[in-house]
Amino acid sequence: MSTNPNQQQRMLQVLNREGCMITTHFSFWKGRVRLEPADLSLNKVDIDRHLISLGHKKIMGRNANRIDQFKALGNRFSEVVLRNSFQFLDKLRYVPNNKLEEVRQQLDSIREEAQALVLQFMADFAQLREQAEQEWLTFAQTATDAQGNLLFTEAEVPLFMAKIRNAFPTVQQLQQKFKFSYNVVSINLPEGQVQMQVSSIREEQQIADARSAIIQEEAQKLATESEEFLRNCLVEMRTGLVQCVEQCSRTMADGKSKINQKTLNKLRNYFEQVRSMNFANDRQLTGIIDNFEQQFLGTTAGEYRDNDSALQALRNGVSNLATQARELANEEVNSVIDNFGQVSRRRIQMDAEPEPEAAVV
Repeated sequence: MSTNPNQQQRMLQVLNREGCMITTHFSFWKGRVRLEPADLSLNKVDIDRHLISLGHKKIMGRNANRIDQFKALGNRFSEVVLRNSFQFLDKLRYVPNNKLEEVRQQLDSIREEAQALVLQFMADFAQLREQAEQEWLTFAQTATDAQGNLLFTEAEVPLFMAKIRNAFPTVQQLQQKFKFSYNVVSINLPEGQVQMQVSSIREEQQIADARSAIIQEEAQKLATESEEFLRNCLVEMRTGLVQCVEQCSRTMADGKSKINQKTLNKLRNYFEQVRSMNFANDRQLTGIIDNFEQQFLGTTAGEYRDNDSALQALRNGVSNLATQARELANEEVNSVIDNFGQVSRRRIQMDAEPEPEAAVV
């Protein structure tokens, strides 16, 4: 089922009310140098590409872990957004309003951590560079081939070391390679009309008409994408519940020792995440988790281990929840999308209503 264009446009308007788009940028100096066969005094003809791979190699030596720290922070930076958003179009992520402040706080915290790490790295850079160059010099002077011959002649060592030294940036260049930022934006339909300066030239009118046609086409495309995006969000939340519950079910499968508070907390935390991400108001989804939480998550793991009948009821409840989640994941989400479209119309009408004038006393 596909909604009509007007309803699609209303969906996009409400999507902008219920959340926003976020983009992130996390870049850092990778500490790598590209080595070619000639840099190691190797003839290209003599190299078996299936056995020897050169390309980009780490140049920080034993201090490469300092670069890995930035990589770990970058992964955390991305994970915060991925965990609390949905993909929109190709490169944007949609964050529901309920999660926005949490996301911003976490990103700001990681960014501050990264900036402090940069300051320390910059302060240590001269020493780190000196240590790395000494390691490469030792390699150049002692490395041998399969026959035990030195890889570099005495005359070739300085040339190889020049390649390594040139791979290190200056302090000014290094500082520019670290960038940690994010932007919160909204996506709006482009205006349907192109404003023209007063002119009677036919060519300008034709250009304006062409631009208007393009804008209308892009507006309709974006509105259509909003419906597909909403559908994907609903499917993602429903299938995510299936995966979470099935994992917990496997954990609880055998023995009382498998019932621990960590597993119950995982379910409770995931349910809370679903509620906060449920900007489309999927009542079927929240209904089954609300029922399960009321029935089973008011009891501790210790109490379940001490009560065989309650423990069996919990296992049955998790099994039933998994079944319900799978059935829900296989159902069409058209009714939720249609309801979202109807809510969109009501909210837009409410926004359009003028505020009542104050009574004159």
